[in-house]
Amino acid sequence: MFPRIAIGVAAIVLSGCNLYPSEPQGVEQAPPVLPEPAIVAPVQCPEPEPVVCECPEPEKVVIPAPPPEPCTVGKRDMLIIGGKEHVEVDETGLVVIARVDTGAKTSSLSAEDVVEFERDGKSWVRFKFDPGEKRPAVTIEKPVERRVRIRQHLDDYQRRYVVEVRLRLGELEEIIEVSLSDRSDFEYPILIGRNFLTDNAVVDVSKQFTAD
Repeated sequence: MFPRIAIGVAAIVLSGCNLYPSEPQGVEQAPPVLPEPAIVAPVQCPEPEPVVCECPEPEKVVIPAPPPEPCTVGKRDMLIIGGKEHVEVDETGLVVIARVDTGAKTSSLSAEDVVEFERDGKSWVRFKFDPGEKRPAVTIEKPVERRVRIRQHLDDYQRRYVVEVRLRLGELEEIIEVSLSDRSDFEYPILIGRNFLTDNAVVDVSKQFTAD
Protein backbone atom coordinates (compact mmCIF):
# COMPACT_ATOMS: atom_id res chain seq x y z
CA MET A 1 0.00 0.00 0.00
CA PHE A 2 2.69 2.51 0.86
CA PRO A 3 4.65 2.03 -2.35
CA ARG A 4 1.48 3.06 -4.38
CA ILE A 5 1.07 6.29 -2.39
CA ALA A 6 4.71 7.22 -2.84
CA ILE A 7 4.51 6.61 -6.55
CA GLY A 8 1.51 8.95 -6.82
CA VAL A 9 3.16 11.77 -4.93
CA ALA A 10 6.26 11.50 -6.99
CA ALA A 11 4.21 11.69 -10.14
CA ILE A 12 2.58 14.94 -9.04
CA VAL A 13 5.92 16.57 -8.13
CA LEU A 14 7.48 15.58 -11.37
CA SER A 15 4.65 16.88 -13.49
CA GLY A 16 5.09 20.34 -11.96
CA CYS A 17 1.39 20.64 -11.51
CA ASN A 18 -0.36 21.74 -8.48
CA LEU A 19 -3.88 22.06 -7.47
CA TYR A 20 -4.02 25.85 -8.24
CA PRO A 21 -2.66 26.54 -11.67
CA SER A 22 -1.17 30.05 -12.15
CA GLU A 23 -1.83 32.34 -15.13
CA PRO A 24 0.49 31.72 -18.04
CA GLN A 25 3.34 34.22 -18.20
CA GLY A 26 3.91 36.43 -21.22
CA VAL A 27 0.46 35.77 -22.85
CA GLU A 28 -1.62 38.89 -23.66
CA GLN A 29 -5.21 38.60 -22.82
CA ALA A 30 -7.78 39.73 -25.43
CA PRO A 31 -10.03 42.58 -24.36
CA PRO A 32 -13.47 41.57 -23.44
CA VAL A 33 -15.94 41.60 -26.31
CA LEU A 34 -18.81 43.91 -25.54
CA PRO A 35 -22.11 43.22 -27.20
CA GLU A 36 -23.00 45.64 -29.96
CA PRO A 37 -25.67 48.09 -28.90
CA ALA A 38 -29.02 47.29 -30.27
CA ILE A 39 -30.26 49.66 -33.00
CA VAL A 40 -33.41 51.24 -31.77
CA ALA A 41 -35.70 52.66 -34.47
CA PRO A 42 -36.67 56.33 -33.88
CA VAL A 43 -40.08 56.81 -32.54
CA GLN A 44 -42.30 58.34 -35.25
CA CYS A 45 -45.01 60.39 -33.66
CA PRO A 46 -48.19 60.55 -35.73
CA GLU A 47 -48.91 63.92 -37.34
CA PRO A 48 -51.72 65.78 -35.64
CA GLU A 49 -54.95 65.61 -37.54
CA PRO A 50 -56.19 68.99 -38.82
CA VAL A 51 -59.00 70.40 -36.80
CA VAL A 52 -61.93 71.23 -39.09
CA CYS A 53 -64.16 73.92 -37.63
CA GLU A 54 -67.60 73.71 -39.13
CA CYS A 55 -68.70 77.24 -38.40
CA PRO A 56 -72.16 78.29 -39.60
CA GLU A 57 -72.25 80.80 -42.43
CA PRO A 58 -73.11 84.29 -41.26
CA GLU A 59 -76.67 85.26 -41.98
CA LYS A 60 -77.07 87.66 -44.85
CA VAL A 61 -78.38 90.99 -43.75
CA VAL A 62 -80.85 92.22 -46.34
CA ILE A 63 -81.18 95.98 -46.30
CA PRO A 64 -84.42 97.01 -47.97
CA ALA A 65 -84.02 99.39 -50.84
CA PRO A 66 -85.41 102.86 -50.25
CA PRO A 67 -88.73 103.50 -51.94
CA PRO A 68 -88.38 105.14 -55.33
CA GLU A 69 -88.87 108.82 -55.36
CA PRO A 70 -92.00 109.89 -57.15
CA CYS A 71 -91.38 111.09 -60.65
CA THR A 72 -92.16 114.76 -60.89
CA VAL A 73 -90.88 115.36 -64.40
CA GLY A 74 -93.61 116.86 -66.51
CA LYS A 75 -96.06 116.92 -63.60
CA ARG A 76 -97.60 119.92 -61.93
CA ASP A 77 -99.98 120.60 -59.10
CA MET A 78 -103.48 120.15 -60.41
CA LEU A 79 -105.83 123.08 -60.12
CA ILE A 80 -109.02 122.77 -58.08
CA ILE A 81 -111.96 124.18 -59.97
CA GLY A 82 -115.68 124.38 -59.34
CA GLY A 83 -118.75 123.27 -61.23
CA LYS A 84 -118.91 126.62 -63.05
CA GLU A 85 -115.91 128.55 -64.31
CA HIS A 86 -115.04 131.45 -66.56
CA VAL A 87 -113.40 130.25 -69.78
CA GLU A 88 -111.77 132.32 -72.48
CA VAL A 89 -112.20 131.21 -76.09
CA ASP A 90 -108.86 132.21 -77.53
CA GLU A 91 -110.06 132.56 -81.12
CA THR A 92 -112.59 135.22 -80.12
CA GLY A 93 -111.08 136.78 -77.01
CA LEU A 94 -114.48 136.29 -75.33
CA VAL A 95 -114.82 135.10 -71.75
CA VAL A 96 -117.91 132.99 -71.15
CA ILE A 97 -119.33 130.91 -68.32
CA ALA A 98 -118.74 127.19 -68.86
CA ARG A 99 -120.25 124.24 -67.11
CA VAL A 100 -117.74 121.66 -65.88
CA ASP A 101 -118.95 118.06 -66.33
CA THR A 102 -116.68 115.15 -65.39
CA GLY A 103 -119.19 112.76 -66.94
CA ALA A 104 -118.64 114.13 -70.43
CA LYS A 105 -115.73 112.64 -72.36
CA THR A 106 -115.44 115.44 -74.93
CA SER A 107 -116.01 119.14 -74.41
CA SER A 108 -118.76 120.88 -76.38
CA LEU A 109 -119.09 124.34 -77.92
CA SER A 110 -122.31 126.05 -78.87
CA ALA A 111 -122.59 126.48 -82.67
CA GLU A 112 -125.42 127.76 -84.85
CA ASP A 113 -125.79 127.98 -88.62
CA VAL A 114 -123.05 125.42 -89.21
CA VAL A 115 -121.94 125.33 -92.85
CA GLU A 116 -119.32 122.92 -94.25
CA PHE A 117 -117.04 124.06 -97.05
CA GLU A 118 -113.73 123.15 -98.64
CA ARG A 119 -110.48 125.06 -98.28
CA ASP A 120 -107.13 123.97 -99.67
CA GLY A 121 -108.55 120.54 -100.36
CA LYS A 122 -109.66 120.09 -96.73
CA SER A 123 -113.05 120.14 -95.09
CA TRP A 124 -113.83 123.24 -93.01
CA VAL A 125 -116.87 124.53 -91.12
CA ARG A 126 -118.17 128.01 -90.53
CA PHE A 127 -120.48 128.61 -87.59
CA LYS A 128 -121.77 131.28 -85.23
CA PHE A 129 -120.80 131.16 -81.58
CA ASP A 130 -123.23 132.82 -79.18
CA PRO A 131 -121.39 133.83 -75.95
CA GLY A 132 -124.66 134.57 -74.16
CA GLU A 133 -125.35 137.39 -71.71
CA LYS A 134 -126.96 139.35 -74.56
CA ARG A 135 -123.69 139.73 -76.42
CA PRO A 136 -123.61 139.44 -80.20
CA ALA A 137 -122.63 136.13 -81.79
CA VAL A 138 -119.26 135.84 -83.51
CA THR A 139 -118.41 133.85 -86.63
CA ILE A 140 -115.68 131.19 -86.35
CA GLU A 141 -114.09 129.09 -89.10
CA LYS A 142 -112.26 125.87 -88.28
CA PRO A 143 -110.94 122.81 -90.14
CA VAL A 144 -112.90 119.65 -89.42
CA GLU A 145 -110.93 117.15 -87.35
CA ARG A 146 -113.54 114.39 -87.48
CA ARG A 147 -117.23 113.68 -87.21
CA VAL A 148 -119.00 111.89 -84.39
CA ARG A 149 -122.46 110.44 -83.95
CA ILE A 150 -124.15 111.40 -80.68
CA ARG A 151 -127.13 109.52 -79.35
CA GLN A 152 -129.79 111.98 -78.25
CA HIS A 153 -132.69 109.67 -77.45
CA LEU A 154 -133.39 105.96 -77.69
CA ASP A 155 -133.30 105.84 -81.48
CA ASP A 156 -132.31 109.40 -82.32
CA TYR A 157 -128.71 110.04 -83.39
CA GLN A 158 -127.13 113.35 -84.32
CA ARG A 159 -123.95 113.83 -86.32
CA ARG A 160 -121.62 116.53 -85.08
CA TYR A 161 -118.46 118.14 -86.35
CA VAL A 162 -115.39 118.10 -84.13
CA VAL A 163 -112.90 120.97 -84.32
CA GLU A 164 -109.95 122.14 -82.23
CA VAL A 165 -110.06 125.33 -80.17
CA ARG A 166 -107.78 126.89 -77.60
CA LEU A 167 -109.43 127.34 -74.20
CA ARG A 168 -107.99 129.16 -71.20
CA LEU A 169 -109.32 128.45 -67.71
CA GLY A 170 -107.43 130.39 -65.08
CA GLU A 171 -103.78 129.47 -65.51
CA LEU A 172 -104.65 126.42 -67.61
CA GLU A 173 -104.46 126.70 -71.38
CA GLU A 174 -105.13 123.77 -73.68
CA ILE A 175 -105.88 123.14 -77.33
CA ILE A 176 -108.61 120.52 -77.24
CA GLU A 177 -111.24 118.98 -79.46
CA VAL A 178 -114.80 120.22 -79.03
CA SER A 179 -117.94 118.96 -80.67
CA LEU A 180 -120.19 121.59 -82.25
CA SER A 181 -123.77 121.51 -81.06
CA ASP A 182 -126.69 123.90 -80.76
CA ARG A 183 -126.67 124.82 -77.08
CA SER A 184 -129.15 127.70 -77.39
CA ASP A 185 -131.51 125.78 -75.11
CA PHE A 186 -128.80 125.38 -72.47
CA GLU A 187 -127.75 127.92 -69.91
CA TYR A 188 -124.03 127.76 -70.69
CA PRO A 189 -122.48 127.95 -74.17
CA ILE A 190 -119.51 125.71 -73.32
CA LEU A 191 -119.34 122.32 -71.64
CA ILE A 192 -115.92 121.37 -70.24
CA GLY A 193 -115.36 117.60 -70.36
CA ARG A 194 -112.66 115.16 -69.33
CA ASN A 195 -110.46 115.80 -72.35
CA PHE A 196 -109.67 119.20 -70.80
CA LEU A 197 -109.66 118.14 -67.14
CA THR A 198 -107.48 115.03 -67.26
CA ASP A 199 -104.09 115.66 -65.59
CA ASN A 200 -104.98 119.34 -65.32
CA ALA A 201 -107.68 119.94 -62.72
CA VAL A 202 -109.72 118.43 -59.92
CA VAL A 203 -113.40 119.37 -59.76
CA ASP A 204 -115.07 120.38 -56.51
CA VAL A 205 -118.76 120.77 -57.37
CA SER A 206 -119.36 122.70 -54.15
CA LYS A 207 -117.28 125.57 -55.55
CA GLN A 208 -117.55 127.84 -58.55
CA PHE A 209 -115.54 130.57 -60.26
CA THR A 210 -112.36 129.63 -58.40
CA ALA A 211 -109.94 130.02 -61.33
CA ASP A 212 -110.30 133.64 -62.38
